[in-house]
Amino acid sequence: MSGIDTLVTLIKLHVDSMYVPIKQKRRTFNDEKNQVVREEDEFLLKVDSIRELQFLEWIAKVVYVKNSNVKKSNGTWRICTNFTTLNKACPKDFYPLPCLARLVDGSAGHEVFDFMDFLQWYHQIKMYLEDEEKTAFITEYGLYCWKVMPFGLKNAGASPNSIFANQIGRNMEIYVDDMLVKSKIQADHLKNLRETSNQLRASKLRINLDKCSFGLTSGKFMGIEPNLDNIKAILDMQPLREYKDIQKLTGCLATLSQLISKSRECNLPFFKNLR
Repeated sequence: MSGIDTLVTLIKLHVDSMYVPIKQKRRTFNDEKNQVVREEDEFLLKVDSIRELQFLEWIAKVVYVKNSNVKKSNGTWRICTNFTTLNKACPKDFYPLPCLARLVDGSAGHEVFDFMDFLQWYHQIKMYLEDEEKTAFITEYGLYCWKVMPFGLKNAGASPNSIFANQIGRNMEIYVDDMLVKSKIQADHLKNLRETSNQLRASKLRINLDKCSFGLTSGKFMGIEPNLDNIKAILDMQPLREYKDIQKLTGCLATLSQLISKSRECNLPFFKNLR
């Protein structure tokens, strides 16, 4: 994978010199898991995401996590690098992730949506050359370091917000590797999609077409999807007849206040009746 142009974005670790480099000991696994490690090492070398090394100061070990996606190559386990010691030596990047409620609110009132998913977003960002060896990890089959941004690295939650700064909030919303192109009216759809495509091409950022959907009137974004079953209680609500009915309603409205535009003004008549 060629990856994003290094002039656009590059990950640097900024390791605190006060920390002493630590070499974690290699973990041992059974034959089945070692075979998964071998396959992963060979694959990452083939796609030029890692390279082999010999002598290093920082060394991490690999761990296994249960993989919920059975379509992965190994079907059951996913290999991760344990950067616990290295992460302690790196200052925290306080760049905030977008507020989920704002993303949902900002997507309301649009006619057409394009849902996109970045192709291995983490591995599209290259490591700063001088920091590559700090990401070294050891397995049964050798010592390697990452040439691209790996999972588990502190501050590796970088999102492509800076790449699409001119579009976010206007005709796009992004959360980590999920992207939503939104159009107020049908007539703007192709224009917004073309603007996004041009920016993707300019930054050499790749998307996973198998997980993309275009020209929809609704869909799932960040795992959130409109569902009539979830609002059935509201649709079937009977007219308010008693004081307790108003109390129940105001309690529900308070919970949903972040999802209701101008909720304070809308709910004011109900609260006045409780006085």
